[in-house]
Amino acid sequence: MIILGICWCGSEVISQSDDISFYIYSSQWTGSDVSFMKLIKMQLLFAKDPMEIYLGGGVTTMALPLFVTIMKTTYTVFTILQGFQD
Repeated sequence: MIILGICWCGSEVISQSDDISFYIYSSQWTGSDVSFMKLIKMQLLFAKDPMEIYLGGGVTTMALPLFVTIMKTTYTVFTILQGFQD
């Protein structure tokens, strides 16, 4: 169940980082000086894409769908091996 915890944290990273651009834009930046507005623009540019934790050189993303895939595959292999035992 360690994989569940890691995948859960990966999903939270994706979810929270996806909200960052909304929170930056919702801040009170309109009355600020020009240098602060430039920093806000840069932060919005960097926060455009959500952060993800990649595995296997970028082959897959560590998130809850990966956990579901691992569990389905494990159950399938277990069922096949149980059929050979009978």
